[in-house]
Amino acid sequence: MIRLLLSAAERLATSTPNTTREDQTRMRRNWTIGRLLGIPIDIDLSWIAMAVLLTAALATGFMERLFPLLDTRWKWSMAAVLCVLLFISILLHEVAHCWVAQKEQMQVDGISLFVFGGVAKLSSEPRSPVSEMKMAVAGPLMSLGVAGVAAALSWSLGLFTFLGEADEIFRYLARLNFFLAAFNLLPGFPLDGGRIFRALLWWSTNDLLTATRIASSAGQAFGLGLVALGCYLAVRSPATGLVQGFWFVLIGWFLGGAARLSMEQTVAYKLFARVPVCDIMNRAVEVIPSTVSVQEAVDGYFLRRPRPFFPVVDGSELKGMITLHRVRKLPREKWCEMCVSEAVESLPNREWVAADENGLVALKQLMGNGTTRLVVVRDGEVVGSLERADIRNYVHVRNILKV
Repeated sequence: MIRLLLSAAERLATSTPNTTREDQTRMRRNWTIGRLLGIPIDIDLSWIAMAVLLTAALATGFMERLFPLLDTRWKWSMAAVLCVLLFISILLHEVAHCWVAQKEQMQVDGISLFVFGGVAKLSSEPRSPVSEMKMAVAGPLMSLGVAGVAAALSWSLGLFTFLGEADEIFRYLARLNFFLAAFNLLPGFPLDGGRIFRALLWWSTNDLLTATRIASSAGQAFGLGLVALGCYLAVRSPATGLVQGFWFVLIGWFLGGAARLSMEQTVAYKLFARVPVCDIMNRAVEVIPSTVSVQEAVDGYFLRRPRPFFPVVDGSELKGMITLHRVRKLPREKWCEMCVSEAVESLPNREWVAADENGLVALKQLMGNGTTRLVVVRDGEVVGSLERADIRNYVHVRNILKV
């Protein structure tokens, strides 16, 4: 339902610098259920919880009113079918976005379904206002198409009186898809309507950053308006409006945050495309000499500055890395007599970046590889490190200064 480009700032906020890759794997909340048009599709735990609640609400509400004499098991079964149809509708909405994005030569990483609907995960910005416009309208057009098909099925089923009220199920699905299209066309960035607004601003100003700042501000104002409306409904009628008001507040809060995060990503992508890694790295990098013992490495580095790994150097030349996982496997009685050079491992490509490399390359490595720190190398020597906090702080400062 909401197409949010997952930003570096969002990744930085959901992970700590000392989190190991094994910890991150345990904390994963998504399951990949398959691919459609080559696009990976993930389901978040929050969506599963929402699907259960929605099925229960449909079974005890809509189905109860529609089929009061029907067996309870059938009501729940039909509610589950309707929930699956809604799931397919949301998925088709996001697939339409992704299909157009691929046609417009944007990189599509996948689709995630979560409590508020769906997210098309894109790791590149549109090339032009026209590309943005095409991608933004694709989702609502798909939802309107699904609504039309559901309405036609409802009308067809209504011709057969022996089917009872079965046509109402597809009529309800048609209404849901029409609402899905209408809601997404509201001018609250990063909703599709907000992206259409940004495309128009981009076309008129010829400046993506300016257009994004204006659209993001409008999106945050829209989210704040939903929060205010939710509070009003809850206060005006606590008995009937509390739940409705809560959802308005929750959606408004999410949209406001999504608008801000989308702004941060646009700034980051535009900025890092022209900034070398050496300009944003931390030059005070900690390395372990290859000649020290494993015990010294544990006492002087791992315990004092908890990290999943440390670069190992011989003089100034990078030799590899020593990891917690490797140290844990070594017999403890050999820690004092064994040199770090005997336990060194090669540094995988995902864990390092060249100092003169494009900053956008480093940003994508931090976002996509599950690592929290990159070793910065120049001519075989360690010259710095780059962590997610460095990226976040750099974007934050540039955004405040508007430079």
